[in-house]
Amino acid sequence: RDAGFVPGSFYHQMEFVAETPPAQVVWPDGVRVRIFQPGIDDEAVHQVIESAFARPDRPPTSLDAWREHMLRADIFEPDLWFLAVADDTIIGASLAFNYDTGGWVRQLGVLPAWQGKGIGARLLLHTFGRFYTRGVNSVALSVDSKRPDAHRFYQRVGMTQVRQYDEYTIEVQPA
Repeated sequence: RDAGFVPGSFYHQMEFVAETPPAQVVWPDGVRVRIFQPGIDDEAVHQVIESAFARPDRPPTSLDAWREHMLRADIFEPDLWFLAVADDTIIGASLAFNYDTGGWVRQLGVLPAWQGKGIGARLLLHTFGRFYTRGVNSVALSVDSKRPDAHRFYQRVGMTQVRQYDEYTIEVQPA
């Protein structure tokens, strides 16, 4: 603060720890889960994530930038990317990575028309179950403080807050 930085957002790291196998997920009639198919599902999944994350203060991410960030060969495993599908339309996605410290859900999104129907919770629980079968019992993610609804959602599916990261900003004038 003495250097002119001002508090900005803060982020919560949420974590799910499974001591026993998570319950089997039951999907609603007409909805099924499947694994991401690189090169086939890219555009549809990107659109789901963009529509789910859309906010006035968040600039959209281009498909190319999203691919570069999310499909990195050193961390991408398609069998950890789960898609909720209804009538051959991708309606939700849980995109996770397996790090040395445990599982990490990098992006979770559901199309606005399908939000509030339990799709996101089922995707997360399915993700937790898949990590558990791999011997990974801890799965975490980060949520922006500007999304208290998301924070409450993650608590309802059994996650707890384990850390908070504070962001400070400063306005810099061009030289």
